[in-house]
Amino acid sequence: MQINIYFKQQLVGIFDEDINIVKVGRDFENNIVLQDSKTSRNHLIIIKQDNMYKLRDLGSTNGTFINGKKIKPGVFYNINPTDIIKAGDTILRIDDKYIKRNNKAVIPITIVSGLLVIFLVAFGIFYVGKQFTNYSMQSVITTEIADISDTSGSETDTITSETISSEIIGETTDKTIDEIKSEKTDETINENVLDIESLLPSVVDVYCIYNNGQEGVGSGTVVSKDGYIITNYHIIKDASTITVSSKSNYQLNAELIFSNETNDIALIKLNSTYINVPIFGNSSKLKIGEEVIAIGSPFGLSSTVTKGIVSARRDIINEKLQLNETDYITISIPGAIQHDAALNPGNSGGPLFNKKGELIGINNMGFSLTGSDSGLNIAIPIDLIIPQISFYVN
Repeated sequence: MQINIYFKQQLVGIFDEDINIVKVGRDFENNIVLQDSKTSRNHLIIIKQDNMYKLRDLGSTNGTFINGKKIKPGVFYNINPTDIIKAGDTILRIDDKYIKRNNKAVIPITIVSGLLVIFLVAFGIFYVGKQFTNYSMQSVITTEIADISDTSGSETDTITSETISSEIIGETTDKTIDEIKSEKTDETINENVLDIESLLPSVVDVYCIYNNGQEGVGSGTVVSKDGYIITNYHIIKDASTITVSSKSNYQLNAELIFSNETNDIALIKLNSTYINVPIFGNSSKLKIGEEVIAIGSPFGLSSTVTKGIVSARRDIINEKLQLNETDYITISIPGAIQHDAALNPGNSGGPLFNKKGELIGINNMGFSLTGSDSGLNIAIPIDLIIPQISFYVN
């Protein structure tokens, strides 16, 4: 997707340093985000989905306009190549011709036909040869057994061997009993692979309207069946209204129950019942290199799953977390989990799971010069959170 960017009515190109158009994250290479380079504030995102362009306002300071009409933040709008998008003094126009020039080349049908014929001939030769080999092996085995029978008499009735000859999909393979047991074990392991989709209902979107009229979005993690949700303090700070949206797309107002600015923890509650609640793990047992899974709503894209490993465990002491141009909080997180599962704005407050699907942390922030994922991300260990919320959550 090519974007022509006009800043104060002057064409400045695609990657201008003053307004900093950046591509977002390793999992969002097709998305384009308009970002303020001075504050790393993301104003809007443009994606291509189902052959349609879609635009979403991420809380632009002065709002986002399509053809002069202001749009509602947090909602995707379909846009056309002829639409004019305006955010502050920046105007964007989509150049659809660029996409057409980059369509994949079509392979001539004659080449395809030729390759198909070659493939079929090669497969036929391979199949005939394989059948001949199988027949020869079976003949040799039959002859050997007959010879043994002639020399051993009745003993052949109790022949035992750890080699079993079996024919699978047209080919004869010799497998030992140990190999067969190993295959059965592999099948059992595959049956026990973590069902990540079963974790998604425990992750929610947290929408806030702040006292200054601006809006923001983050993630939250359901921790009890009676509607208690963990998120980050920096998400709900100075919020006049907190709304939670679940995977089922229903929205409910939430109440702030508890918060700890120093550890960046907040506990909110809904008057709702949840069936899917994650199992708490033990973050103190995490090992460097262990696989972890992050779920959240980067740029408002709900139920996004990323995977990484534990990179380090370190103490975060008096780290300044910038909220906007004028406001920040100072946080301290002893034993913080550093990992490289991709995080972007909107992931904050979402869960971090281990490979067993146990909740071992709440994602907090990432270190980045561009505002998008850099692979240096921090999660609050669940062992630090549990003692603080146990008074409220059973």
